[in-house]
Amino acid sequence: MVLTIEVGDESVGLNRHLGAERQYWDFPATITPDSQINATKFGAIYDLIGYVLVNVPGIHFIARYSSDDKKKVYTYDSMKYGGHPYEEQNGSFKTHITGHNIVLLEGFVIWQAFYCLQGGLAAQRKFYETQTKQYASRYQLHFSETILDNLPTVSYRHEALHEMPAKDRAWMNSPEKAETTEYI
Repeated sequence: MVLTIEVGDESVGLNRHLGAERQYWDFPATITPDSQINATKFGAIYDLIGYVLVNVPGIHFIARYSSDDKKKVYTYDSMKYGGHPYEEQNGSFKTHITGHNIVLLEGFVIWQAFYCLQGGLAAQRKFYETQTKQYASRYQLHFSETILDNLPTVSYRHEALHEMPAKDRAWMNSPEKAETTEYI
């Protein structure tokens, strides 16, 4: 299970704004989106594994990632080394992956960060279960699926809310064919 965080950068390519400078990111080595109990019990912990980098003109992407044991750092650039990754000889997880001012290739900035879920599918399922229960009770929501095998439909379940009849949804061309619902 992979979590990607796309940060973009206002100093790159089509996003470039006058006077924009490189953005410095400080991605944590781990992210725990659930309780500490579930993090420990089910592996609901995301580990930072690498980045997608983009050059300042915004036309060339490369990858920077660590080995599983975080002792080596690799860079992949399809235009160099025959399209094979190469090891950063003086690279470390601390200097090239985590921290506020990591070592980047000249002219490149971070575009996306990648995290891997330690507990895999079991952790993802447990996280989905706990989150949908919390949202259901807090916001009176109903989730059509209790497991991740299918995308859920989410609907309101509150006595003060009533589904708006399709005929009253005048702003829509074909409200009876819409996949969404409004509540009043």
